[in-house]
Amino acid sequence: MKTRSLTEGAMLGAITVLITIVGEYLGISPVIVAAPLIILVYRHGFKFGTLASLVAALISGLVIGDVLIGLSIIISAFAGIAMGLALREKFSFPKIMIVGVVSNLIVLGLNALLLFLVIGENILVEVSQMFINSMERAFTTVESLGMVGENAALLEEFLSSAVLLYKLGLPSIILLSALFMTFINLALARLILKRMNDNIPWVSPFTEWRIPRYYGLFFILGLVLTSIEQKTTLPFALQLLGVNLRIIFFFIYFILGISVSWYFFNKYKVASAFKVAFIILLFLSPMIHYLVTLLAVIDGVVDFRKLELGEVSEN
Repeated sequence: MKTRSLTEGAMLGAITVLITIVGEYLGISPVIVAAPLIILVYRHGFKFGTLASLVAALISGLVIGDVLIGLSIIISAFAGIAMGLALREKFSFPKIMIVGVVSNLIVLGLNALLLFLVIGENILVEVSQMFINSMERAFTTVESLGMVGENAALLEEFLSSAVLLYKLGLPSIILLSALFMTFINLALARLILKRMNDNIPWVSPFTEWRIPRYYGLFFILGLVLTSIEQKTTLPFALQLLGVNLRIIFFFIYFILGISVSWYFFNKYKVASAFKVAFIILLFLSPMIHYLVTLLAVIDGVVDFRKLELGEVSEN
């Protein structure tokens, strides 16, 4: 048993190092760095997970030649270890997600603090400035191509609104990032564990995803507050609340809208080509995007799939 633990620990630690190094050289954040540690802690306990993360941090720092990478892995290991322990304690899927989101928020905060202490840069300010610069470059490009014309004032207003929306909506963007990282790492850990003939708690089939009806009130509140803000000036706290509620629940209902759509695609055996076209249009057509979101909001009231009656949908 101890030999198997050491072997798996070495293997999963090597995977962690590989993910980190590849991510560093490709210039992308290794989002899935926690997945190997989730598996290791779940199968062999806290001690092996901690040891593997320290070794992975040391090797990655030496190979890349940057001590910050090693420190970042140690910080990121916190999320993997926390989710692994939650699985080991047989938490339900919602509780594991909560543990993952909270631990990933802590990881994001500690990484931001690390950068600030070491190089004196506030990563949140840097990311915000990058967004503003990209929006300004896009506006300049459009203007240089002669595509602005009489719409210059409208585009400038859109630019300022987008920048303000981003600044106010940063808390919800960070929260959704933590949610995304948690889900991706759990999904990857589950995929690997299934290969090892081990199952962990998981979410219901995609076509059965839903949230309580009253959540729609939060979405409506966000829409109302942001609509009022366009006509008058609200206190900053209400602006912040409105924008973040709108971003979070718009995202949630968008995903649920795809779930409802997929239920009907499966029910009526829609061709795969149409499904692919639908996914492409979701990201190309704002109208389709909004209609899918509206579908989920209506489903929260009408319950098209009859999930409250216990009807099992098509997967």
